[in-house]
Amino acid sequence: MNPINIYKSIFLEISALTIALFERSLVSVIAFFLLHGLASFLISQIILTLMPSSYRKKYSLNLFFMTLFNTSTLFLGYAASFYLVLVMLRRQKNQEKYEIDSLNFSQLMLFPKIKRQLGEGAASINPLSLPKQTKLKIISAFSSEIKPEAVKVIKSFLSDEDNEIRLYSFQMLNKIKNDINSKINLALSELEKEAIPLKKAMLQKSLALYYSNMFNLEISEESLKNFFMEKSMSYLSQAESFMGDGDLLFLKGQILFARQEYDNALESLAKSIKYGMDTHAVYPLMAEIYFIKRDYKMVRETLKKDFSLKLDFHTMPISIIWEGQFAGY
Repeated sequence: MNPINIYKSIFLEISALTIALFERSLVSVIAFFLLHGLASFLISQIILTLMPSSYRKKYSLNLFFMTLFNTSTLFLGYAASFYLVLVMLRRQKNQEKYEIDSLNFSQLMLFPKIKRQLGEGAASINPLSLPKQTKLKIISAFSSEIKPEAVKVIKSFLSDEDNEIRLYSFQMLNKIKNDINSKINLALSELEKEAIPLKKAMLQKSLALYYSNMFNLEISEESLKNFFMEKSMSYLSQAESFMGDGDLLFLKGQILFARQEYDNALESLAKSIKYGMDTHAVYPLMAEIYFIKRDYKMVRETLKKDFSLKLDFHTMPISIIWEGQFAGY
């Protein structure tokens, strides 16, 4: 707002009134409305700058109509215009301002990415009721995914009435197991040749993961479960002696949980979070351990720490139940 326009408009209005009072002719009437119109134009500019920004989107059009209104209604238009602005300002919603001291861009990576997960669609249907061709396509597609959800779906077809479906499922489970064994053999071969400590640690980390898949996916014989646990823990310890890693600590927590060493598992899982492990993966396992230990208050507190658990179709029901049903613990 330019304050000079106020003085200009006052001067023009006084001039217009002077001409109207002392000269009574057509020329004086024209001069009055000309000077009054210019004054109205300047006042309208001032009024528009006082209006909330949401009402000033079409500035030229609003200025034209405001000037026309103030000119035609003489001096009453000014009072009406200022009153209108006052009403608009009072009805304007206050915008909340948030003070930001600093912005850590690394924290942006911690925001949970919620997306559809493997096997989510199959959770709502009975796989055995699907057409045969669909079953074969599902088994074939899921055999390329070394994940618990994929193996669970394939295993569900082992009880199918169709012999071909059962045999194909068994064949694909063997394929997954053979793929893991191939990766183990390749990593062992590379580990023997590798001399750089960091690369050796990375290979040991991979071996720990591969051996853990053999018992986590439950695709090997039960008698070999302890063997795979020991191998996984052995390579994990070797890698851990050289590098601190959230994935390694989380895997260690999983193995300790399988061994029923719950306190050590909780300690390892808590450390994995400090090393950057996604809490979306860690907290459900920690909550399960607290449940086994009958520490129900900690179950609820742990599930409350990560809001993204309510957005995951796996953990959402559990999170909601514990937040509501056990609110008084």
